[in-house]
Amino acid sequence: MIVLAAFPQKSPANTLVAYMQANNIACSCQAQEQQFQVILHDDSDLEEAKQMLLEFVQNPNAKKFQSFAWQIAAPAELGAGNSHFSLSNIANSLFKSPFAAAILLIALAIHGLVFVFGQFELFDHLYFQPWSDVMQSGEVWRLITPTLMHFSALHIIFNLVWWWILGSDIEHKLGLGLLVAIYLITGLLSNLAQFWVSGPNFGGLSGVVYGLFGFVWWMGWLRPDKGLSLSKPLIGFMLLWLVIGFADVLWINMANTAHLTGLVSGCLLALLASRVFAKV
Repeated sequence: MIVLAAFPQKSPANTLVAYMQANNIACSCQAQEQQFQVILHDDSDLEEAKQMLLEFVQNPNAKKFQSFAWQIAAPAELGAGNSHFSLSNIANSLFKSPFAAAILLIALAIHGLVFVFGQFELFDHLYFQPWSDVMQSGEVWRLITPTLMHFSALHIIFNLVWWWILGSDIEHKLGLGLLVAIYLITGLLSNLAQFWVSGPNFGGLSGVVYGLFGFVWWMGWLRPDKGLSLSKPLIGFMLLWLVIGFADVLWINMANTAHLTGLVSGCLLALLASRVFAKV
């Protein structure tokens, strides 16, 4: 057996293995010291396998590879390493993704302060205001702070779990700066859209969460070599949840416009980012 290649993420290694196996090359993916190795089982396939590897490295976005990336897509992971639940592991995860951790902790702190100051008293300083009002008051933070406001335990838990899973994965693999940009752009656009439709009485991180979902979904399709991906069932669930929200059959009010705007803006940001990465 020969180690043909090693990748820092599992997704591109699995994609290459799936493509080679479909072309009758016996190989497998093996985790080794925080890397994912492509193992060639038959030495006689070496030259053909090298050619496939070269084609994959030069253009992982080729349709013949993308189809296999879609087939083997797996949910985004928090990262490699010891998964045992402990304070030290939690602290390490927070330090590895500082911006994702900061937004999570700020949202939790604001939700906790509601019990001290009262929801209306606190949110009076955070709710969205249009640009004209913000320019007069100087309270620019109001353009983005509705993303940090949550109205129930279920609301904040759902949003923060997905923020952490998707956001920390983006920050860990593509950098803090990109996650900050996605948060600000999808948060601002989803807030603006929701305000335009329903006024200032809204809040929550779900517009940004749908932005992260759209970004990871399309990056997994456009640039599988970056290691971001989502499973088909999860993609189907998130899209179905979006449709259910617009159908208005639930007992809760949902910021549907923010969800849709976040999703579209996240997908477009992934398209833009994939083109930037192609030039680097």
